[in-house]
Amino acid sequence: MKIHVPSLSRIRKRGTPDQKPQAKGRGSGLAESGQSLVIMGGGFIALLFLLGLVIDAGITYLSWGHLRRTVDAAALAGAAQFRQNRTLTDIRASAVEFIRLHKITPTEVNVDTCDSDASLCTSPARKFVRVRAGMEVHPVFLRLFGWNSFILKSEAIAEAAGLDIVLVLDTSDSMTYDAPPGDPMRDPTVCNPLRACHPFEEVRAAALSFLNYLYPPYDQIGVVSFDRWASLDQPLGPDRNAAITAINNLEVYVPYSPMTCPSWVRDEYPRDGLADHDPSECTSTNIGGGMLMGVNEFGGPAARRDAVWVMILLTDGSANATDNDPDPFPPTGYCPGSRDNPTWVQPFCRDDSLSRHPASDPWYDADDYARDIADLAGLPPPQGNFIAIYTIGLGRQVIETSCGPTSCNVPDAGEKLLRYIAAVGDDGNPNTDPCAGVPPSTLGNPQSCGNYYFAPSGGDLQAIFQNIASRIFTRIHR
Repeated sequence: MKIHVPSLSRIRKRGTPDQKPQAKGRGSGLAESGQSLVIMGGGFIALLFLLGLVIDAGITYLSWGHLRRTVDAAALAGAAQFRQNRTLTDIRASAVEFIRLHKITPTEVNVDTCDSDASLCTSPARKFVRVRAGMEVHPVFLRLFGWNSFILKSEAIAEAAGLDIVLVLDTSDSMTYDAPPGDPMRDPTVCNPLRACHPFEEVRAAALSFLNYLYPPYDQIGVVSFDRWASLDQPLGPDRNAAITAINNLEVYVPYSPMTCPSWVRDEYPRDGLADHDPSECTSTNIGGGMLMGVNEFGGPAARRDAVWVMILLTDGSANATDNDPDPFPPTGYCPGSRDNPTWVQPFCRDDSLSRHPASDPWYDADDYARDIADLAGLPPPQGNFIAIYTIGLGRQVIETSCGPTSCNVPDAGEKLLRYIAAVGDDGNPNTDPCAGVPPSTLGNPQSCGNYYFAPSGGDLQAIFQNIASRIFTRIHR
């Protein structure tokens, strides 16, 4: 029998190894724990560092946002001073005051216009005001590294609205009606040479005063007057002196008498030998015609697309005349009725209601015509030209129209028309009328609303024109 004897090498590996394994000691565990603490400590320090940076970044972001909003507001405040007789010093003072009102102590404030920096000059001229300002920010965490403060800076350019304005002024014969009946000053041929037609002289003075708020060449002005017909007295342009001359040259319309009014006495039907007795050339308040001539100025070469288009309409009565009717037969203007069917009521060429009619309707009248031109002026494209329209009704005839020979159902037709025009000119939508729900005006209780103003007398016009000037807005530009 063969006996297997294991080799000595195997016996040595199994039973008597060359080296005994060493047991783990307490020192090894402490080393690993120390390493963990170091890593945790480093992570905590890094977290604190990041948290400090986040806090300082938040402080910086909030400070910069506050500075930016303040500089924007300061630029607008400066732009609001960008008008006639205000210097760069005035503009800068307004901007600095606005910054300090926002509780910022600026390290620097620089205010420039075209007068101080040619880079802000444009052709055509625009009212740019640039404000640059800086403020000191004090971080929290970065102070540990010796960074105690740093400067933030912001810049804004504001633009005061460049204005293209057309004044549309009533020069009808009723602009002498402050004088009582029988007084010679009620006759335009007497009061015009003396500059004594009232309330028209108050209209003239208020319009001239309004021109002082404009700043040519940045603002442009045109002048239209209307009575029986409309007249372009000064085309839209930057020449304020020419506008002053045009307004100074305006005179109250000398009306026809019934015996000299062409459409009243002529005979369009010679065979019957009778006068026409058509009043369409005898009336003298062509509101629609005046507005249409103003609209045409905004369509001309002088109008600027980047300017704010504004029309200011002033009248002392209701619409009773229009431009020529394209129909070759009488009446000359849009006047309801005919010689054989005289449906007009005094002040003529207006039906006895405010119902709206299309131009093809035989009842289409001067009030309808004025409303259609208001739509052309104030509605947004393509229906209209989106012109901002302000209307001013002056005196008793706007709210208490004299009526006859039939009774007049709408004595305040003038105010109702002017409120409609103002509603269209407010936001381009006559259905969002700021005057809705506002009671009618009386001489003792005038009611101005939205873009409509009622002046009981000529003495109230200065304040109204000043209010309109203050409402012309500015816009931020970047």
